[in-house]
Amino acid sequence: MRSSLAVSLALALSLAAASVSAHVGHDQPRGHLRNNRRGRERRAASSVLTEVPAVVTGAVTISNTQVAAAGETAAAVGAPKKVVHALPGCSSVAAFGESCSPLTSTCCDTGLTCKGGSCTFMCSSDTTESYCDADFPCNTDLGYVCTAGRCRPPAGAVRVANGETCDQGTTNTLFCIPGKGVCQDGTCKACTQHS
Repeated sequence: MRSSLAVSLALALSLAAASVSAHVGHDQPRGHLRNNRRGRERRAASSVLTEVPAVVTGAVTISNTQVAAAGETAAAVGAPKKVVHALPGCSSVAAFGESCSPLTSTCCDTGLTCKGGSCTFMCSSDTTESYCDADFPCNTDLGYVCTAGRCRPPAGAVRVANGETCDQGTTNTLFCIPGKGVCQDGTCKACTQHS
């Protein structure tokens, strides 16, 4: 009886020892197997393709391209841009009321602008009672004085409508309405603020 008990005990110990020895190789953390698998995947993904496959089912990185020579990296494609010609110079100068056209190079005289195919007076900054200070003085030749930061007629001067007599630049008592008229040859004539 003792011998069978000893045999049983010896058998149990040998099974336990075999079981322990079987687990000795697996005592490493479970992540070890995952890390090995990831390493194999990284090595497979880092392989360089020599050609782009016809059907791609995943991300493909092509890393075997070579750098071109500096002079070959920016080859121009297309036709050269056409030269933009400037508008022709003035072949003739038109006076007030005469026809004009920038397309036919008929320009208006100084102080005039081409509007609606006809030369008309341009309302200069002098006629609009523009801002003034020590750095931006008024046109004293036309009788304007700087009053409260604006170029205005002198004290005692009167405003007159278009078609009426004016004396700007001489007596400076009769001024055209600002932004509406220009004193030309002693008469207020209509002017435009837009060409």
